[in-house]
Amino acid sequence: MSELRECPFCGKEACYVDKDGNAVSDPSPDIACARTACMPPTSYVPADTWQSRPLEDTLRAELERVKAENEWIPTEEKYPELEEDVYVTNGIFYGVSGLYKDNNTGTFEWECNFEPTHWKPITLLPAAPEEGE
Repeated sequence: MSELRECPFCGKEACYVDKDGNAVSDPSPDIACARTACMPPTSYVPADTWQSRPLEDTLRAELERVKAENEWIPTEEKYPELEEDVYVTNGIFYGVSGLYKDNNTGTFEWECNFEPTHWKPITLLPAAPEEGE
């Protein structure tokens, strides 16, 4: 089994326990919080139950998705789609701008009064639920 997950109640370290609730170094079928103040020594959980936290895993995955979606993207790495409004910054100023191609020169121009170094998509809030949903 992989590394033990932290205690879901206090966030501290967990440990394998024997049938009497005593901490053991070798993997055993049961796990408990290493803090006896968190869980009584006789309160231990089967390893497969302790390690399985579907709601927590789903929330952590969603958090990582939202973080990735909201990270600033360096303009040196990637440009947004042409004519798509995005948040832009140069570390001092912030704004909303689109990127346009100048047909005369073939260069890309930002529609703001500073040269952005980073950008990120404008994330709109989801629509409010309709009545009855």
